[in-house]
Amino acid sequence: MKLSENEGKVLQELIKNSRTTDTEVSTRIGISTTGVGKIRKKLEATGVIRRYLPHISLEKMGFNSMLMVILKIEDAEEGLALFDSPNLITAIRLCTSERTHLALYAFRSPMHANQFLHSLKRENYGSLEIVETHIFSPTNLVKPLSLSLMLEGPEECDLVSKLKG
Repeated sequence: MKLSENEGKVLQELIKNSRTTDTEVSTRIGISTTGVGKIRKKLEATGVIRRYLPHISLEKMGFNSMLMVILKIEDAEEGLALFDSPNLITAIRLCTSERTHLALYAFRSPMHANQFLHSLKRENYGSLEIVETHIFSPTNLVKPLSLSLMLEGPEECDLVSKLKG
């Protein structure tokens, strides 16, 4: 969906803080409160905004370690059961034959992450191959989630072009 300039501005403000009132957004971007309300309702009605989520601090919740696992899953039925873990933050299907999935988990300590990794290897032997793993602190996340991609057209989001300058 292509957003108008004002829709993009409202969405940017809501991405920064979903609890921002229409009046606050209106003041920041220079359109009427009524206009902001109409845009917000349209973004919700069209499914651009599906829900409002809090930004939770993993560290303050006691999760001091993250585990990134890159996998090659041979048997999709058996292998995908590993995504049922309550520690799973997100899982992504990759488009290569050597690496089929990336999973990101949160744990209270590196020891818990290692225990999970060992049980993953033990319980799923044969149905998946662990290609690569990384354990790191949540403070190492440079940018937890990039939503600015949604506010630009596809041509502006071509990373290769941006890197070539």
